[in-house]
Amino acid sequence: MLPLVPSQQAARDRLKAACQFAGDVVILVGAPGQGKSHLLENLMLETPVSPLLIKGQEITSRAEAIAQLAASVGLATDADEAHLLTRLHQQRPKETARGAFDIAVDPADALPDSVLLWLSEMAKGRYGESWSILLVGDQALANRAISLGLMPSQVILPRWEVADLKSAWPASSPVLPQAAMESALAQLADRPGELMAALTESVDQFMPAPSSDLEHGSANPEPAAPRRRLWIFLGLGAILLLTLAYGQFQALQKPPSVTPTIIPLNSGSGD
Repeated sequence: MLPLVPSQQAARDRLKAACQFAGDVVILVGAPGQGKSHLLENLMLETPVSPLLIKGQEITSRAEAIAQLAASVGLATDADEAHLLTRLHQQRPKETARGAFDIAVDPADALPDSVLLWLSEMAKGRYGESWSILLVGDQALANRAISLGLMPSQVILPRWEVADLKSAWPASSPVLPQAAMESALAQLADRPGELMAALTESVDQFMPAPSSDLEHGSANPEPAAPRRRLWIFLGLGAILLLTLAYGQFQALQKPPSVTPTIIPLNSGSGD
């Protein structure tokens, strides 16, 4: 699994804090494709107690949610809800690991209102001890929960920045120019997967142009830029030598100059 970039690490730390101190459900908020599930998977790997997972897109009622929770811990799902909830409480670890959620719903965007209200009641201890519950979804989910009277703790997954891109970019790939990173982030900062794919597809344009020796399969290729500079210097040197030679030639062809001799007139007459 890919490691988290700096902004995702910061969101993970906020989730751990919210897990310990929230009085209601916690919602990890992010746009589709922003890496919410990736962050949840990393969080689960870091804690010795994994949460019970609910696939929110399959839940249409409270009964289905309870049945899915029961099945995840190996309980028979044919019992009534009260019995299943009691058994779930008994199956819960006595001391939940610090920063570990009891239940995680991913994705939770399509959960019915009745299930959201039931999960909130569980988080508040309505059916015994309180459960730490994480919902994964977009901002619309958080807004809906608030409209239902819930008081969720929201952890918003930030858009990627240059530091995140540099952290995720493979060290073996060509160095990305600052302008290229900023341009790509301006369009895809909230979709890291698409961002990395787009830059990977266009990576050839960031590589130096091959020299003629490389094209002919030379065993000791010489970088193109130093060779171009060498040829420029040689050309300038040749022009300078030609200029000096031409000046010398012109000097040899010019007749020697004669300096006139001035004979002063005799101002005193002997007559």
